[in-house]
Amino acid sequence: MAAALACLPGAPANISVCKVTQAQAAQQLALDIAQRLREAIAARSRAVLSVSGGKSPLALFEALRAQRLDWSRVVVTLVDERCVPALHVDSNALLVCTHLLQDQAAAARWVPMVSARTAPLPAPDDLARQANAALLATGAADVTVLGMGVDGHMASLFADATNLGAALDPASPDACMAMDLPTPPAHAPHARISQTLAQLLRSRASCTNLKPLLPSGFPYDTSPASGTGRSHCAH
Repeated sequence: MAAALACLPGAPANISVCKVTQAQAAQQLALDIAQRLREAIAARSRAVLSVSGGKSPLALFEALRAQRLDWSRVVVTLVDERCVPALHVDSNALLVCTHLLQDQAAAARWVPMVSARTAPLPAPDDLARQANAALLATGAADVTVLGMGVDGHMASLFADATNLGAALDPASPDACMAMDLPTPPAHAPHARISQTLAQLLRSRASCTNLKPLLPSGFPYDTSPASGTGRSHCAH
């Protein structure tokens, strides 16, 4: 694998930025995350993995679920969630249960943000309070997997959220907030709850697997035709 990577110059010492194929990026990150989870289990007898929904992490989830480690000592949580029942087609919980919590990873303990399977649901603020309590009880993540939307947002920290300032407060004691979105994304027009920036920063490691977003011809071209992506891991 190392010979296939073209690591980009200029990155800080604690951040790896590598140009690889999307399949390589998913496999590389899965190996890295699995090792971090093993180290957390060895140090603290358990590990906490916090993951994003959306389409960007699907290949990573399918590579990660095949990794051999003591999944029974891993707690899996979400970075953010749509305010829909857990079995709704737009639910991040359904996506994680379908693509990650299978095979080896089926033994992990699952802590969803929205546990109700049917509507009606509590109000977003009530869902956020419940998720906040669950996240605080679970503790800081050992690894957080962040995706990125085409508009550059991570988690559900959208730029137009009216309470974005509170959600981005690095000193916030809250782990989760309901995001006030004047215009929810058209592809999934649901209210959102999200980990706060403060909670994301508590994670011992954070990883992203960025799908191609840049225009053709950009230096280190990541257009779909090139079949490349970028993997990042910070600790």
